Amino acid sequence: MRRMYRPVVLGWVVVVLLTAAPAFAQNDIDEEPVIVRGSFTVTNRGLWNAIAEPYVMLEDQAGFVARDRQFRFPILSQTIGPIFGDLLEAPQFAIHLPARPEGTFVDVDNDGEADAGVQVFAVAMWANTFDDPFLDSREGFGWSTALSSMRLDPEDETEVVGGIYLVWAPDDEQGFPTGFGDDGLLFTDDDPVIAISAGWNIVDMDEEPFRIWKEAEPAMTLYEGAVALKDYSDMSFTEAFEAFFTKASREYPFTELTGVDWDALHAQFAPRIAEAEANNDADAFQFAMRDLLWSIPDGHIGFRFSDAMVVQFQRGLSGGLGMVLRDLDDGRVIATFVTPDGPAAQAGIETGDEIVRFDGVPILDAVDAVQSWFGPFSSAHARRLNQLNEVVRAPIGTVVAVEYVDAGGAAHTVDVTASFELASWERGALSYGVDPWALPVEFDVLDSGVGYITVSSFSDDNNLAARVFERALRTFGANDIRGVIIDVRHNYGGESGVAAAFAGYFFDEAVTIGMSEYYNDNTGQFEVRGGPRQILPGDWMYEGRVALLVGPDCYSACEGFAYMLASTGRADLVVGMYPTNGIFGEVGRGSYALPAGFTLQIPTGRPVGLDGEIIIEGRGIEPNVWVPRTEETLIVADDEDVVLDVAVEKMLELLGR
Repeated sequence: MRRMYRPVVLGWVVVVLLTAAPAFAQNDIDEEPVIVRGSFTVTNRGLWNAIAEPYVMLEDQAGFVARDRQFRFPILSQTIGPIFGDLLEAPQFAIHLPARPEGTFVDVDNDGEADAGVQVFAVAMWANTFDDPFLDSREGFGWSTALSSMRLDPEDETEVVGGIYLVWAPDDEQGFPTGFGDDGLLFTDDDPVIAISAGWNIVDMDEEPFRIWKEAEPAMTLYEGAVALKDYSDMSFTEAFEAFFTKASREYPFTELTGVDWDALHAQFAPRIAEAEANNDADAFQFAMRDLLWSIPDGHIGFRFSDAMVVQFQRGLSGGLGMVLRDLDDGRVIATFVTPDGPAAQAGIETGDEIVRFDGVPILDAVDAVQSWFGPFSSAHARRLNQLNEVVRAPIGTVVAVEYVDAGGAAHTVDVTASFELASWERGALSYGVDPWALPVEFDVLDSGVGYITVSSFSDDNNLAARVFERALRTFGANDIRGVIIDVRHNYGGESGVAAAFAGYFFDEAVTIGMSEYYNDNTGQFEVRGGPRQILPGDWMYEGRVALLVGPDCYSACEGFAYMLASTGRADLVVGMYPTNGIFGEVGRGSYALPAGFTLQIPTGRPVGLDGEIIIEGRGIEPNVWVPRTEETLIVADDEDVVLDVAVEKMLELLGR
């Protein structure tokens, strides 16, 4: 076996140290590795529940060796294997090792000579979204940061700090590091190196020095990484609150944007948590946490209702006044729907009547006073719509004095008693009329000859959604449909990478749109992490005109998709009555489990544009074609879609028809 060396400088004298390969503890089975088996645990279940076709892959690590975040995994290097069982329920995996892999050779022995090098692989979970099961650039590049055999440091550019590599050497003349060196980084000039055997080698980077050995069927674990659930559920109420508060207040990315005063919040809620602990009152703890989260104006904050909250929610909203309220562009509030024979109708209120006061309070003041159960909210328009829906809900039997002006201009004051009725609640929902059984992507050609696609999710069988989306666009292209309307008004988001890949069908080259920033514990600053946020083109481009239909029921990754098309000018038209919701913080790393079964998510990352300014959050994507909020546009039949009609009209103008 060839001996490896590295120079050590002592004063002015350069001494070359010759070091024979140290003796490593060998497994009882000293055979060439042929299959890797293992398991992993998913704790952040919400992050992975949209994956339809997961598998494990030998992930070529040439990207990490070069710190090249844009590295594309060569297709011939992609050996894949199955995952057994439900991804969210104790999954296991297996992957056969090829006799001669087709990965990228990297020379990492630091001997100053050009050598054949070795191929370095991690085992990582991936999923098929586009085309065949093998990854293309839209699905993944660089190196995995979650569910891989590597352990990474999220505070240091996701550097490898442990875990297991599989290394293939073409002969016994190649070397590989046995440690991280003085700089603590792998694959740098100060790494200690030894010669390794030809063929497959297993490298355990959690031992010092690294353990390198052979075994016919090695077992390994995939690490969930920074996205793993932060589990404080075994702590006391106070301990869990303090641990969560310390971490969340430091990592929350929109403190300055939203004006959150963390010290004031701690002073307000820490005594409530302490009292809940003193009384061993789980309900009090959960309600205190709810009220804390409601105090942070961010629609990406979410939590699971306790049983006591559900009871309170149902009691507070079970009764209705039998009408739907909307505010108009001119500032008035009208009843856009009145339940037939409901409380409002029985009191004489009709559709189109202007509502002036509730119990003597100006209606907009009454609306603003509503603490919505569906909060918190990032944007004023999302909050207002939810408050309008809930101001007309009350416990059954509640009597509200309603002042209104009828169509003839006459003023009235009537008592309306809340009763159990759901018709107005359903009619007022932002998602009213949406088919719950629809596929995540559906398409058609409208009578006008314009193509129409609804995209209702980026988190519902993304492989199916991507195939239908591409088929829609190819069908339109093949039939000379020169304009397409993409309806994302009712899309609750999902994976931003999938949304970016969908946008890629409208571009013929990569477009950089910004970066992502996260808090760095080491520096105490928010810093850019990962590579640039890009729109990557697919293997085919739709070249026709594009219109987007947007609204406040478009959240998160949906807003990213809209931003990509709108900010680049690729969407000629952005049509709507309202902007998108205005929530775009990254929540993958912000999932927590607290005592008493209280689970929550809170953003940890923020997207910024090329100018470094925060995008989307608190504002949403605004239409460039506003549909006015008037009696004529808001009081419509169920089969009318005013926003779509306006989009069709404007699209036909663009097409010269």
